[in-house]
Amino acid sequence: ADTWTHTVADGGAYTIANEGTATLTINEAVVFGAAVTLPSNQLLRAVVDITENQIDDFEGSPVEILPSPAGTDLCYEFVSAVIALDYGGTAWTEDSAPDDLVFRYTDGNGAMVSTLIDATGLATAVADTVVFVSPISDIPGGTTAAVPVTEAGSTDQSIVLDNTGTDWTGNGVGVMRVVIYYRLHSTAELGL
Repeated sequence: ADTWTHTVADGGAYTIANEGTATLTINEAVVFGAAVTLPSNQLLRAVVDITENQIDDFEGSPVEILPSPAGTDLCYEFVSAVIALDYGGTAWTEDSAPDDLVFRYTDGNGAMVSTLIDATGLATAVADTVVFVSPISDIPGGTTAAVPVTEAGSTDQSIVLDNTGTDWTGNGVGVMRVVIYYRLHSTAELGL
């Protein structure tokens, strides 16, 4: 027999649990036993904290924001991101351009998926700071045109946050939180 339980947590989260084998479908999300299957193209969110040491070494070591997708023949669509700098009392210094940040596939050599994130005002911030990041766009007023990416360059690849040039200097103190919004596509769904 199936046993369904309903729980509301203090924070307002609503949980439905099934101890049997029945299937529950809510807005195309399928729950079977302990597994949840979401339909493709759903807007997803991930949160990654970036340490002070990682910020100091962005150029040499891009920070992985989304790991390579679990499974095969899958690719991420970057929708947007929010970067919040929790200022710790000392700002970084911009060494010399280029030193902006950007989201890319794979590593520091992968195709860019976001507009550039200006280091001026982020690296040099003297207060808590938030940046809203858009995908690459050819919309009038956008700073970077959309660049076609080969299937191999986007399929089964991670997304990283990378410095486009030299590391920030000056012994800055603080941490960053990245909230990224994305979709996951199968190459079959895209006709590839």
